[in-house]
Amino acid sequence: MSTTLWGLDIGSIYGILALFTNLLAKEERKLVAPLTLAGYRRERNLELTAATAFFISAIPLFWRPAPLVGASRFYFWIAPFIVRRGLAVEQNKVQALRIGLRPHP
Repeated sequence: MSTTLWGLDIGSIYGILALFTNLLAKEERKLVAPLTLAGYRRERNLELTAATAFFISAIPLFWRPAPLVGASRFYFWIAPFIVRRGLAVEQNKVQALRIGLRPHP
């Protein structure tokens, strides 16, 4: 029961973050550079995907452990954090290339 509530809670938090990011992108459209707006949209989409993953993990079907892999809800929970970290690393590489620095391997 507590893991279900945790999944719903984190899903709600990501949903609220996506709503705020969407509002920010719409409100500041005329004041912010298009490249920055694209970053806000990517962030919003990632937050919506994370919220969806956490809400799906609350479905009882994903509570049952599967042989050799365990409960699949844990994979739903870890995926948004891995994706967010991967996108941050990629964004740092792109930014380094823009200013003429070589990214670290």
